[in-house]
Amino acid sequence: MPNGKIKFYLYKQGFGFIIPDSGGADLFFHKVDLANPDIQPLPDQRVTFEGPVDHPKGKRAEKGIKSVKDYLA
Repeated sequence: MPNGKIKFYLYKQGFGFIIPDSGGADLFFHKVDLANPDIQPLPDQRVTFEGPVDHPKGKRAEKGIKSVKDYLA
């Protein structure tokens, strides 16, 4: 699974962006893509995710976004 870090997350709107470790464009994600809907992504938080996948508006991360800390636990 690819890794990256949260660039920002807009809680009220329910979306944010991930900066992938592999470089390239930032990846969009929506709150439904979070593996644990109870977490609040924080800037610079390390995450792992599925994807990226092509989307009409650009690349996006797929479902299963997890904090690296949660993934390693």
